[in-house]
Amino acid sequence: MVAGCLLAVGCASQPDNIKSSYVSPVQYESYDCRQVQSEMQRVSHRASELRGDLKTKADIDAVQMGVGLVLFWPAIFFLEGGDGAEASEYARLKGEKEALEQAAIQKKCGVSFAGAGNSSSTGSTGTGDRFIVVRVQTLLKDKGFDPGPVNGRMTPETEKALKQFQLQSDIEPTGTITQKTKEALGI
Repeated sequence: MVAGCLLAVGCASQPDNIKSSYVSPVQYESYDCRQVQSEMQRVSHRASELRGDLKTKADIDAVQMGVGLVLFWPAIFFLEGGDGAEASEYARLKGEKEALEQAAIQKKCGVSFAGAGNSSSTGSTGTGDRFIVVRVQTLLKDKGFDPGPVNGRMTPETEKALKQFQLQSDIEPTGTITQKTKEALGI
């Protein structure tokens, strides 16, 4: 029982399990596209650094916990573990990345979002492609196709709308964002 309680609170979280903190995109309203891209690079760089550190700490804690549970349970009491200031900063950076993505989308910047530590979103084609998916969803909607919610995720509705657009545009209907599809949409 004691080990179970310590397991829940004593280990550092894996970076992919750290939820992003809310950061309002309003703070980036005055930024132009160049400034948004510059800030995204800064956030991405720092988040990547932290992600590596947090992953290492979480992995070490998991090993220590495993050894402690199997061989020497009193060792569990010496786990440093827990989520500290680095995890809080990482959550904030993930929130900043999301706010910057929203600002870039609103300003129609052609910013590519390289993994600012954001875990890949379920249903997304990847962290770097989220902006492209939003652009595709917006353009499909503008052309009369229903991609579902414009959220940067490759949902079944988005795939269906893509196939319909591809058929109408004489492109192989894959339901994926191909280079030919991007060109036909004007991306």
